[in-house]
Formats: sequence, C-alpha cells, structure tokens
Amino acid sequence: MQFHPEVVPARIRQWEVDGFDPDEVYAQAVADEPVSTPVWRQVAGRFAALATAPGPGERRRSVSGARP
Repeated sequence: MQFHPEVVPARIRQWEVDGFDPDEVYAQAVADEPVSTPVWRQVAGRFAALATAPGPGERRRSVSGARP
C-alpha cells in the first residue's frame, strides 16, 4: 500500500480495497492521527519554506509567487 500522510482517516473508508483490511488501516490511522497530524503539518511547512526560498541571486518571493 502506498503511504499518504495527507489523507485523513475518514478518506480511507472511500479507498478501493486491494490486499489490505480497510478497517484495520482506518483504526490505525485514527489512533495515529493525534501525533501524525502535527508532525506532517511541520513537514509540509518546511517543504513550503524551501519551495518558496530564493535561489542563488534571487530575492525572496511570497507564497503566491508574486515578487515583493
């Protein structure tokens, strides 16, 4: 199974089942959510900061891509 940290547990119920127990995966996702959500929010924030960081010789851009 491919891992998708951005998926909330309720979404797992909508997946097509092929080789795994959706109830087991859902239960584990619910149990993990209180810890995994803040961790992945931090990962996403750090990625966004890197993606919007200026390259060599560039000035910093806003998240929307507009130049200051």
